[in-house]
Amino acid sequence: MTDPNDRWIQAAVRVDAFRIIPRFLIIAYYLFFFQFTYYLTDWFMAYDFAKVENQAVALAVAGFPVGILGVMTGVLSSLTNNYFRTGRSWGGEDNNKPEAQR
Repeated sequence: MTDPNDRWIQAAVRVDAFRIIPRFLIIAYYLFFFQFTYYLTDWFMAYDFAKVENQAVALAVAGFPVGILGVMTGVLSSLTNNYFRTGRSWGGEDNNKPEAQR
């Protein structure tokens, strides 16, 4: 007798083959990144640096968005590279299998 959960497991494996959740997360992060970059650039361009008397504060105000964008770009690059590296090869071997099973 087969396990009653086998049907659900097989369905989950078929759905997982399309990698819906990772695609959704990548698309959501790209949208967030571009929207955040737009608002950050808009804020930065509208900021009145003439009001800032201390040059160190002006430098911090200018450098903070650059740091945030640098970190976000690194995360974006890492997520995208992981997504493409762990995907299946539609014409050949599966990248997710251990070397012993290939």
